[in-house]
Amino acid sequence: MRSRKRLGHIVLAGSIDKPHGLRECYIVGPDGYVFVPSARI
Repeated sequence: MRSRKRLGHIVLAGSIDKPHGLRECYIVGPDGYVFVPSARI
């Protein structure tokens, strides 16, 4: 498995189930943008 930090990505928070019905995580890309991929649970 490749190191995410080596690729320039930092995981701020792993997968978390939110009360509004989504599972989310927070990732900072190499350019400083924060991405929040989510899935319905």
